[in-house]
Amino acid sequence: MTLSQSIREQRLRSHLADSREALDDLGSALTLVHPDRARDTAQRCLETARQALDDARELVWTDRVAPTAASPAATPRREGADEEDDDMQRRTFLASIAALTAAPRYSADRLLELSDHARRPGSLSAGQVAAMRELTGVYAQTLTTAHPTALARLVGSHLNLVTGYLDEAMTPALRLALGSAAAEVAALSGWVASTAQRKGDARAAHVLARDLAADDTQRALAFGSLAMLHAANRQGGTGSPAALRALAQANALLPDHAPATARAWLAGKYAEQQAAIGLDDDYRRTIARMDAVMAEDRPVDVEVVSASYSEGAALTFWGLGGVGPDQVRGNGGALTGDPLAVEHLRAAVANASEPLGEATLLIDLGQAHLRFGDLDAACWAVGEALPIAAQHGFTQRVGWVRAVRAQMRDDVHPAVRELDDRLAAV
Repeated sequence: MTLSQSIREQRLRSHLADSREALDDLGSALTLVHPDRARDTAQRCLETARQALDDARELVWTDRVAPTAASPAATPRREGADEEDDDMQRRTFLASIAALTAAPRYSADRLLELSDHARRPGSLSAGQVAAMRELTGVYAQTLTTAHPTALARLVGSHLNLVTGYLDEAMTPALRLALGSAAAEVAALSGWVASTAQRKGDARAAHVLARDLAADDTQRALAFGSLAMLHAANRQGGTGSPAALRALAQANALLPDHAPATARAWLAGKYAEQQAAIGLDDDYRRTIARMDAVMAEDRPVDVEVVSASYSEGAALTFWGLGGVGPDQVRGNGGALTGDPLAVEHLRAAVANASEPLGEATLLIDLGQAHLRFGDLDAACWAVGEALPIAAQHGFTQRVGWVRAVRAQMRDDVHPAVRELDDRLAAV
């Protein structure tokens, strides 16, 4: 084989490997799409493409010796190839998540246009920052259905893009807008990381969101997010003083004019921690405040402070008619001995509308059943949550199932043994 033939073969192998990686990214992206006939068809076509590509790779490698560092096959890739391939994979991924967005304007072409505008070379402009924020909003819409590993790659790249401009010279108004945009994508990155059980990454992202916050509302939401990383009540603990302090700070910092969604969420999470600490009277007072916020008239079509904390992203339980209050009453009631706690959580589960929320509420229901001594019901609830969490890559929720199981003392009970089998298969 001549040198030129060897180089051409190496390039072919490189392109085949890159194509296989792009198909794997596409497969991960398809997990973001709600199950339907179109997604099933796309997955079957994807498997056919994977098989054909694997067959091609097999033919290329037939009767060949694996390349060594000294062989022509180890020739470095041409200058700029990595950037071109990264761009190809970005475009493939963006095109594949277009089906997730409810708004018709977010077609594959529109997402590519937004992404290219956000990455436009040259001096930063207000329009470019607006494109960055809009793209963050698109990613945030996938938080409750996305496979965190797939979403983390895209959000991480976006975070690096936005924060990369922070040290550049710009007008005060543009700097304020950029800081808000950076805080927003940092918050989303933190929520994606926590869902994937990467607590250190989540903490770093939420600290960054807190430090970059453009106003007290963003800062309070960042404190609330950090508090969720300390909360231990879903792991069978008695509450976290650190989470309680962070939530107290967040509630005190949050302005009265902040969106009702944000005020209701922070009040509800504060109430849960008060119940977990044993502050029953404080818990009831905070519940009353949460109820008052949920009962407020809310303006229609008013932009929330951050797309990451919209009712379609991290705060999906806290829109008008949301299940957040039932979740809080269920979790808090299980800690304070309210006999209606289980009923509140059952109602919340019945109204869950997306995978992350459904898995979360089923785990909460299982924890409540266990606190009231109903072992069979507890095993059933967390057992129902397990396949949802495992299928979507919600590693944190799988960890919560394991934490509930660790509180079960009867290792030979049939329902517990069945749950152990299901956990062993994850």
